[in-house]
Amino acid sequence: TKLVLEIEKGDALKQIILEGINHADSKKSIYLNLIYLLNEQNKIKNHSDNCSDNFSKKIKSLFKDLDTYLDKPTDFLKYEDESTSKNNSPGYNSEKYVEIILKKATTNLIFIDQPEDNLGNQFITEKLVDIFRDIKFQKQIFLVTHNPSIVVYGDAECIILAENKRNKITYEQIVLEDKDAQKKICGILDGGEYIFDKRAKKYNIERILKERANKNV
Repeated sequence: TKLVLEIEKGDALKQIILEGINHADSKKSIYLNLIYLLNEQNKIKNHSDNCSDNFSKKIKSLFKDLDTYLDKPTDFLKYEDESTSKNNSPGYNSEKYVEIILKKATTNLIFIDQPEDNLGNQFITEKLVDIFRDIKFQKQIFLVTHNPSIVVYGDAECIILAENKRNKITYEQIVLEDKDAQKKICGILDGGEYIFDKRAKKYNIERILKERANKNV
C-alpha cells in the first residue's frame, strides 16, 4: 500500500498552457504547440509578436494559474488490490490506514486514541486484535480504549486504568492475569464480563464472574 499524490484532470493543465497561445491546437500535445509558437507558426495571445519579453510576460501570467492548479494535488491511498481510498467509505479507509501503520516495518512506536470511534467492531474483533498479538513483541503500542475486545483478545501486557474520583484523576497499572485486575476490567470496560466470559478458559475466571453475580443478587 502506498500514498499517491495525483493531479487530476490532466486536460485542465493542458488547457491552462494552451490558453496563452493564439490558434492553439488542443488535439496536439503541449510540446508541439510550443514548437509551433517558437517557430512563429502561432502567436502569443494578447501580444503582437513572439519576442522574448512578451514570451516571458506570458509565461509569468500562466504560472500564476499553474501554481493555483498544482498547489493542491489530490492525495489518496492506493491499496495492494489496486483499489484506492477515493472509491471506498471513510470507515473502510480508516481500517486500511490503521492496518498500514501497524504493519509498516519502520513504525516502532505507535499511539492510538480510541480506535473504536472510527473502526467497525467486526474489524476490531476479527482483525485488529490479531494484528496487535502478532506485532506486540516487535513494536511499542500505546492504546487508549473502552473496548474490552482490544484489551482482552489483544492480550495486553500492561494495562493502566484511569479513574476520575471527586475531580481527582488516579492511575493504576494492572495485568490481565491478576484476578483482582480482571474484576476491575469487567467493571470498567463496556461489555467486559461478556468478553472475559468468552476467554474464561484462558484466564480461569469463571469463579470471579459467579462471585460478581452472587453479590448482585
